[in-house]
Amino acid sequence: MVPIGGNRFELGHPGCVQETELDYQEGMEIRAAGDPEGARDALRYALAACRDNIWIHLGLGQIALEDFRDPSLARGHFGYAVELVQRSIPPNFSGVLPPDRPSNRPFYEALNGLIQTLEATGQAADVGPLQALRDRLAGRPGGGQRPASHRPNQGD
Repeated sequence: MVPIGGNRFELGHPGCVQETELDYQEGMEIRAAGDPEGARDALRYALAACRDNIWIHLGLGQIALEDFRDPSLARGHFGYAVELVQRSIPPNFSGVLPPDRPSNRPFYEALNGLIQTLEATGQAADVGPLQALRDRLAGRPGGGQRPASHRPNQGD
């Protein structure tokens, strides 16, 4: 966690994330060109070099959910990305991870994807705690924090 002012923080990522950035971008470009299987292969390759890259897990989750209609596989990727962040947050953390910060955005997108897949797989009872986590970390009213100074651009 990197302090960015007051009680606001940005996620720090392992060095391998930067090392695999071009591979991740290539995978997403392949997907945008209409080849989800090629994109999945490219992202899997990148994942082998950096297992804890939440951007790659987010991309694989989106491909599984949106292109292959496999919410169970998507849930695994989204869930792992969320778990990585949860493990990095100190137990009594009372700060805010602003959703609009580039390093925080994939966490919120993965969290929202996880919520969507739980609903799609009939596990809606598990959604409430995840929504509360999202709201608390984003500093939203009702989430146990003061309101965030600005709303996220995407991921909600």
